[in-house]
Amino acid sequence: MIELSAIWRRNAAKRKPVVLVDLSYDDPTRGDSKGYIGLAKAIAAKLDFDMVMIGEGYAKNLENFWLDDGKNLLQSAFKQKGIPAIVLSKRTESGSAKRKTLRRMGTTLFVTDINEQISPSYLNKKSFDGLVAHHLTPDLLKQEGQLFRKHYPDIKGELIAVMISRYCEPEKLAGVLMRATETMEQATIFICTSTRTKQDTYQRLCNSLKKNIAPLGTAEKIHVISYHLNDHRENQYQDADGYNPYIGLIDQTDHIIVHSDSHSILSETLSCGKSVHIYGNGEYSADFSYAEEHGMIDYIHESFNESALKTRKISPVNVTEQIADAIVEKYRKEKQAYDDLKFIRHPLKYIRRKWL
Repeated sequence: MIELSAIWRRNAAKRKPVVLVDLSYDDPTRGDSKGYIGLAKAIAAKLDFDMVMIGEGYAKNLENFWLDDGKNLLQSAFKQKGIPAIVLSKRTESGSAKRKTLRRMGTTLFVTDINEQISPSYLNKKSFDGLVAHHLTPDLLKQEGQLFRKHYPDIKGELIAVMISRYCEPEKLAGVLMRATETMEQATIFICTSTRTKQDTYQRLCNSLKKNIAPLGTAEKIHVISYHLNDHRENQYQDADGYNPYIGLIDQTDHIIVHSDSHSILSETLSCGKSVHIYGNGEYSADFSYAEEHGMIDYIHESFNESALKTRKISPVNVTEQIADAIVEKYRKEKQAYDDLKFIRHPLKYIRRKWL
């Protein structure tokens, strides 16, 4: 086996430093994965580094990464791009082993927090409570919005995006949606799930809406479209290419309702410049205090009796850039401290390598 130090010496001089994203720990569609990807892209752009992703959809079992196949995956990245300057990975179980291996090659900054812990860890303030990093950009939203309209050209009336996560109360939410559409001439309710949405929850919400619509004779007024991520994974969705409407829906919708237990979904939806309606604030609710204090969200509950959803235009919100700036600053400080230490220990050797 080729020694990592030999690979590093041979490749470091001719390649850019690398920001490495390890996705082998997780489902690549989850918010944590997308947050890491968004951060890595922003960090790489700020430092003029290369970005490398490994293990996308590789292993569900965390232990697999450190078996032969997992080592080969990492070794391959090293051979192609060199030892990474920054690593984003939730694989804390293997963190000590990676640090021991990589630290011998120089300073490598590890980001191993889950997504909702990265913001307070690196920004060192609670003012962004509830908001996390993600991969959405204005260009991506616009592109996906155009694709959405191609896939759904017959949207009727006001479009209401209903983003459900894990702990949704389907029957109560269906009642809220019926009251919210009472004064609309026409409305399309688009139910969109996440990786944590149970099939039963999704089905109960769809069935409850149908039961509410039929007796009122409003089938021509209220239209329901539903999409479950499992359909996309299994390629059983009505579109042969397995199109996932999530991002395009965020861009194109008139109103957004998000269940209150997902930091990632809230952060992604706020990036489109519309206020968001949060359903529920009970046992499984996240802390969205920053968004609430700044007028970005409105809470709606089962007792909601408004005849319309009041959505406002807001400035698009995206904390990914601020977090990336903080990580870059930390990396530069650690790199400078490491270089200073090398100079103190081996001044001539350091000068020869750095400038000659």
